[in-house]
Amino acid sequence: MTMTMTDEEIVSVALSALNGDKKGVNVSTAHVHYQKRHMSLDRNRSGWVVSFRLDVPKGFEPNLLQIEVYEDDMSTHIPRIM
Repeated sequence: MTMTMTDEEIVSVALSALNGDKKGVNVSTAHVHYQKRHMSLDRNRSGWVVSFRLDVPKGFEPNLLQIEVYEDDMSTHIPRIM
């Protein structure tokens, strides 16, 4: 079963995982995509991956933040960048 939520709602849930600390996160670059049973923390769960560009110098890595939003309970997970 896939929940019906707008991209804006998913982005809002993802941003709440940052606890208000959006420093360095370019919120306007949000990209949302749905993954079925391939989330990084638990391969048996489905949900959305929200990607944000980071405000870092060109060529700097990592330059992307991904936040996973699990479909079953709307919990979030931020995979380690380094």
